[in-house]
Amino acid sequence: MTSQEKLFNKTSKGLHICVGLDTDINKVPKHLLKYENPVLEFNKIIIENTSDTTSSYKINFAFYERDGLEGLKNLEKTTFLIPDDVLIIGDAKRASPPFQYGQLVETQPPNHNQHSESVGATLEFR
Repeated sequence: MTSQEKLFNKTSKGLHICVGLDTDINKVPKHLLKYENPVLEFNKIIIENTSDTTSSYKINFAFYERDGLEGLKNLEKTTFLIPDDVLIIGDAKRASPPFQYGQLVETQPPNHNQHSESVGATLEFR
């Protein structure tokens, strides 16, 4: 099924909500911190409780990239939790609200003698 078909099938049923999975470990409920992978556990709960009422999920890569390889594994594992008939939007833009700039800066590898980071806007249509 194409992305357009997935979206059309959901919106034709009146499902227009896109759920953002911009999971910040600092905002995960405290009772989930006991799990080996609190980010993935949080995402699993969100997906299980919204997948029948949403048209799509938007995953902001910066929130996963900042945790290096483990974060990218969480991103991939999260996509496997999403039902096949639901659209997944990969949000890789680098021009988000200021609270996300910190996430973007944290995605940079440490110890490269960098004294600052720059973030800039990009726009791409597919």
